[in-house]
Amino acid sequence: MSGAISGKNVSPVDSLAMINEELSTLGDLATPAVHDSMCRKFSDIHFDSITPYYPLPVNLILPYKHNNITFDFAATELARPYLVRYQYILEGYDKGWNPVTDRTTASFGNIREGEYTFRLKAQSPDGVWSTPVVYSFVVLPPLYRTWWAYVLYGLAVIYFIYVIVHRRTVILKKENAYLETIVAERTAQIEQEKAAVLLQANDLKKHNLFKDKTFSILSHDLRGPISTSATVISMLDDEEISMDEFKALKVGVVKQLNATGVLLDNLLKWAKGSMEGNIEPRPDFINIFEVVVLNANLFEEGLKGKNIRLVNGVPEQTTAYCDYEQIDIVIRNLLANAIKFANKSGTIEIVATTEDGYMQLKVTDDGVGMTEEQIDKLFKPVVDNTTYGTAGEKGTGLGLLLSYDFIKANNGDIRVVSAPGKGTTFTVVLPVNKVS
Repeated sequence: MSGAISGKNVSPVDSLAMINEELSTLGDLATPAVHDSMCRKFSDIHFDSITPYYPLPVNLILPYKHNNITFDFAATELARPYLVRYQYILEGYDKGWNPVTDRTTASFGNIREGEYTFRLKAQSPDGVWSTPVVYSFVVLPPLYRTWWAYVLYGLAVIYFIYVIVHRRTVILKKENAYLETIVAERTAQIEQEKAAVLLQANDLKKHNLFKDKTFSILSHDLRGPISTSATVISMLDDEEISMDEFKALKVGVVKQLNATGVLLDNLLKWAKGSMEGNIEPRPDFINIFEVVVLNANLFEEGLKGKNIRLVNGVPEQTTAYCDYEQIDIVIRNLLANAIKFANKSGTIEIVATTEDGYMQLKVTDDGVGMTEEQIDKLFKPVVDNTTYGTAGEKGTGLGLLLSYDFIKANNGDIRVVSAPGKGTTFTVVLPVNKVS
């Protein structure tokens, strides 16, 4: 059984096996152009090494878009090779052993995600069967069937239920208030109206119980700011607080709502990109200075709340070739992250330079900083990546994950320099002109 797959970081023995396979398959060594093309095409296929004598990848992992595989094999029989017969099975794909054949090729297509084992045995001209040879490999699931995709589906369903329940609850409260008014005005029909009110009250109670169960599975990050805002506005309507007291509470409410808005925006953008399987940008020449100013105005209350000084050192004519909405989300997340981890009465500095056809935007805070371990988790979908800012602000890490995907989609890069107690600098690199 033999085969060859291009890979990275191969040993000298692996390289010799690959050369032998190129000679046997192509009749000659592949040119550098052909080799580079194959490496790019199959760059997401992973394996540990290549066996020294038979060019087989060890611990092969196939992405779903390359879920087809072909095995070429041959038995050592010098006298009567034409009388050799083969039988094989791909466990997890075939229901049983395939019929005996003299063909030396086995192809399998449209393989679902999972672990597979290929078993092959040969029958000599004298009718003796060999011990089966075994080869195992793994096929990864498509993006829309990964665990985090199902998490996003679940979050979308939860949010949809929340909207329906909340709207229904508001309607029922209005109906209940109307019925109570009718009862007070029409004393002659008080018994009939009372029955109607009790009926509506029971219905409202059932819906409230359902609402409470639904709310209990929603994130505190979404529930807290909404509940706080509703309480403050209700107290103002009922004249339980004065306008001055409302203005004093407004700063905190606006801060929470801004954070919630960023979280919801991130969640919706991330869900959209994951369900579609890609993040397609619509690039244009964007004035980065204007985007920074707009986002700085958005976080004005947050900056005032922690007495943070924001220094915008971006030249007014700084531009980059990128998608406006995506880079707006990136800058918003980086600024929100800097405010969250900056010390009170600290400083956040945003500067930009252009060199060698690329624009570099740096967002620096003088806050708590990060360890190497924390930096390593920033742009990875870690299950538990909750962090807290200097004022107890809670973060999920979703914004930086989304920002990383957006920057990569716009032919850019993002780098982080940080140390505990010495602040953090995020550097975003974007092309100035169109990338061919």
